[in-house]
Amino acid sequence: DGAAFDWGNMPLSDMAFGNAMDCDFTLRAWNILRDEAKSLKLLPVYESLLKDITLILGEVENTGITIDEDYLEELEEKLRVSLADIEEELQSLSPSDEEVNFNSTAQMSEVLFGEDGFDLIPTKFSTKTKKPAVTEEHLASTLESLENDSNAFKFITLLLRYKSRTKQYRTYVKGVEEALKYNEDGRIYSSYNFAATVTG
Repeated sequence: DGAAFDWGNMPLSDMAFGNAMDCDFTLRAWNILRDEAKSLKLLPVYESLLKDITLILGEVENTGITIDEDYLEELEEKLRVSLADIEEELQSLSPSDEEVNFNSTAQMSEVLFGEDGFDLIPTKFSTKTKKPAVTEEHLASTLESLENDSNAFKFITLLLRYKSRTKQYRTYVKGVEEALKYNEDGRIYSSYNFAATVTG
């Protein structure tokens, strides 16, 4: 587990030894996997595709992606205004007389499934709190059981849009801003793994 090591304070000789071990084990694994790939007639896939794409992705990772910081500021303002507008509309549809924090899982659970809220029937529960879940999946399934003109339907539809906008704001605005601040060169650097599948 790489996170368990204090790489910043590790002696250079230890790092060099570790790198040498990585190279050695990688070569040993390649000698075994090459024969297996050959027997399975998969070696041409490596020779004509994987070998080249690894070098290309490495170059892309090292080069980074230049960010249009003026547009990033523009996008931040658009998303901030959009989130504020959705919050205002959600508040007007909420059965609660008090101001609601729409990023609070506990408050959303009460508004949607509590007796003083919409009093909807939950079908999924949080394994941690044992309270009704307010995940996008649960909200979407709850939406299917409601009348299109009901306040609960309108509220959940807006809440899903709010969650989507919030994710965009945190990932593609604040996340990129933090990366730019850290890198100090106007670029962000991604990692590419063509052998992995990531969802969400």
